[in-house]
Amino acid sequence: MGEAKRRGSTAERAKQARERREIPVADLIQELGLPPDSKYMGYVIHNPDQDDYLATIEERNDQTFRAYVRSPETALRFTDYAEACRVAEDIAKKTLIGVLFDVGNQLYVAFNEE
Repeated sequence: MGEAKRRGSTAERAKQARERREIPVADLIQELGLPPDSKYMGYVIHNPDQDDYLATIEERNDQTFRAYVRSPETALRFTDYAEACRVAEDIAKKTLIGVLFDVGNQLYVAFNEE
């Protein structure tokens, strides 16, 4: 509960997430020092406490079921940062939004948050 209080209310966290500036992919690749031919694969939602990624969301009978996977390769991907933020807002667990790149021989996830 202390972590949730430190991060603020859900509404405050949602507002902070929406206010973050989305960096153009080409600029991000250069800033991170990734190979110029790195392929942008979308945004992913990471749970740092369990070190896993959101894989599926299913809503049934007014209940939401979420499944998580260890690898970002099979994580649910979002093309829009704001959409990833909206989904993350509904998750009670601590989450981070990461941008996923294929750098040829491996995947690379970059996080903007602390």
